[in-house]
Amino acid sequence: VSSPVSHVLPHIQVHSGYVPGEQPLGRQEVIKLNTNENPYPPSPYVVAAINDEISKLRLYPNPTSLPLREAIADLHDLEPNQVLVGNGSDDILNLCARCFADHDHPVGMTSPSYSLYSVLASLQHAPFVEVPFREGF
Repeated sequence: VSSPVSHVLPHIQVHSGYVPGEQPLGRQEVIKLNTNENPYPPSPYVVAAINDEISKLRLYPNPTSLPLREAIADLHDLEPNQVLVGNGSDDILNLCARCFADHDHPVGMTSPSYSLYSVLASLQHAPFVEVPFREGF
């Protein structure tokens, strides 16, 4: 019996899972934001809104997110087809990489930057070009 991992494409196998950044332990006065995690509990308004939606979790969401795209479009004087929504910024970045990056279309990014950019480029077989910040930036 072969391992399921042996069937994963080689250019995918070279990647490792995400490891969150170190967080200071026992130091209440230090708030480290490098992992984009909120150190505070949610607002009571957020908790109430989530509780109002719990009964709907058994249903699939609207696959086109049209009501949300219409609301965003209306707020910013756009057409709904000009609005892209996703499950967080990583999902949007993944969608963009899948649509625009390949071996003929490299991905360029400042360095240092978010490590996901190079991973997404690799998954698309796109060259990744790091552009360092200028001296004094």
